Amino acid sequence: MSEPTAPALHLLQSMVWPRSYDAGLPEGLCFRASPRAEWEFVPPGRIRTVRNLAIGMPDPPVQQSFDLGTFFGAISLSTWCGPAGLDEITLQVTFTGACRMKVYADNGHEERSLLADETLRGQESQFSLHLKGLKDRRGILYPVFEPLYGHSFELSDARYLTSKAPQRAARLAIIMPTFKREKYATQNVELIHEHVLKDNSDRCRLFVIDNAGTLNLPAYEGVELVRNRNFGGAGGFARGVLCASDERAGFTHMLFCDDDVLIEHQSISRLLSLLGYIPDDTVISGGMLRYSNRHVLHERNGNVFNMHIFGNRHKYDMTQTTDLARYDEAGFSTFCGWWFACYPLTGYRDKLLPYPFFVGWDDIEMGRRCNELQLKSISLLGIGVWHEEFEKKDTNWRWFYHTRNGLVVCLLYDRGRGGLKHAFREVWKALVTYRYERAEYMLDGLADVIAGCDSISEQAADELHLKLVAREKDKFRDVGRLVVPDRLDGPVHGGKFKRWIAKMTFNGHLLPLFMFKQAREPIDPGWQVEHLRRERQFPIFLSRKVVYYEPTSGKGILCEVDHARFFRLMFRLLVRWTQLRLGYKSVRAQWRARHAEMTSPVFWKRYLGLQASARPTSEPEAEEANTAAIAK
Repeated sequence: MSEPTAPALHLLQSMVWPRSYDAGLPEGLCFRASPRAEWEFVPPGRIRTVRNLAIGMPDPPVQQSFDLGTFFGAISLSTWCGPAGLDEITLQVTFTGACRMKVYADNGHEERSLLADETLRGQESQFSLHLKGLKDRRGILYPVFEPLYGHSFELSDARYLTSKAPQRAARLAIIMPTFKREKYATQNVELIHEHVLKDNSDRCRLFVIDNAGTLNLPAYEGVELVRNRNFGGAGGFARGVLCASDERAGFTHMLFCDDDVLIEHQSISRLLSLLGYIPDDTVISGGMLRYSNRHVLHERNGNVFNMHIFGNRHKYDMTQTTDLARYDEAGFSTFCGWWFACYPLTGYRDKLLPYPFFVGWDDIEMGRRCNELQLKSISLLGIGVWHEEFEKKDTNWRWFYHTRNGLVVCLLYDRGRGGLKHAFREVWKALVTYRYERAEYMLDGLADVIAGCDSISEQAADELHLKLVAREKDKFRDVGRLVVPDRLDGPVHGGKFKRWIAKMTFNGHLLPLFMFKQAREPIDPGWQVEHLRRERQFPIFLSRKVVYYEPTSGKGILCEVDHARFFRLMFRLLVRWTQLRLGYKSVRAQWRARHAEMTSPVFWKRYLGLQASARPTSEPEAEEANTAAIAK
């Protein structure tokens, strides 16, 4: 009588080893080795125990440990045993030597629980541990390896698998728009091709949407380079959606991925695995880790109240077990950023085209639309990218898009007028903090909102953008020589009476200029230094000049008090307030009436200058038509 056949195992995720591309992948995101001096990492993927004979063996000996409770080393119980519906997970390790392996579960709120304690011995051996009864558990699961005293130990692989077969055959279209970021785009395309597409050519395809027409790539299998007119990130993603939504291609999901990011290829591999288990009405968000501090999470996804944006899991430390265990906890979110966001195509093929914003708020509008469509939103530990910090890009022209697009989103989805009040409050803050050029851009954004949908749909987005950038005078530039660093966000002096005077005089704009402190040189008392993202009014009261400074890049903007400009812009603000206050309902009705049209395939094909027949972009006729559109 033959023995029963063991059930087939399906890979969920593999461990990630540190790599040296660009500035490197931190060890703390992959593993923790203690004491670190007694472990040797052997690239590309092995770690083993060593003893420093010059120092000798400690007495009593220090227990060595190798811990996979990390961003890339642990597996998420919250997602895999929640929305994905798994009840059992198999941990499979490949090793040499002898150790004690302890497997822990940690939900971030209670003491971690020990699920298994095994002794492993062998040479180039593989050990599998089957863990059952995990359904609906929260937190993370991970192993800790403790080499036996007097024995060496080497680990070469650790994987998480399951005997539950995928519920669907997912096919993923990766959409990556780019504009003159050849370094990032080339690096990411090579990485995705080498580590994802080669082994998943039947399940995955990469569409690189070149909005500049300047990117040259080798002919990679599974990579399609599409030339596109520069209608911003939304235009690039829309072009990719048109490619992916062709039913003949058979894509079930699409991944939006920015070009100015560093990608860990395992993020895409784990996404492909997860897509086989989750329902079709689910959006998957990826975390954005900071490009400079690579273990710090900027946000996993975000929420919006009126026009105020704030990130979920903001500043989580991805080397800390508690933060990792809470990473995938369910909770409400308004949107997930397009640095890494996966949307379903099945059942939503023509419903998830971007709104035609050139830059800013496009991902927020999509998130609010997904909420109205009742799509669920989840995340997965180990899925994410490293993104350039937003505070290092704070140029004045961006505030035109922030104001126009943000208020349009409020008009489309909000019931009250909170977004309108917030928009005017932001313009007022810019005025009283001497950022007059920012206020001008914001007032122009309000004018576009009043003008209606044609201000977006009937004007060339690339031409408008060039005009906005060309007129900027207060450039975001190197201002290090204008800064006394110790003054950055300095102490605030003055009592309640002085604060009342500042408020009643519009932060000094009603007072004569001779009352302001002198500011000939950076050391003068009337020359203040404020953080670029701060909007503090009182600290600059009666100062003539303010440097808004971003210390990590050394860049910023120099602003100077200007009474005449302040009152001109305040008059414009009052005019815009009156127009929007009186005509709010009619303006809102117009934007809402055309929302479906401006997110439709017909609109985007016309907007991008594509042929109405909408053939696949690889066909010669479609490519020629697009090249002509770029040349216009």
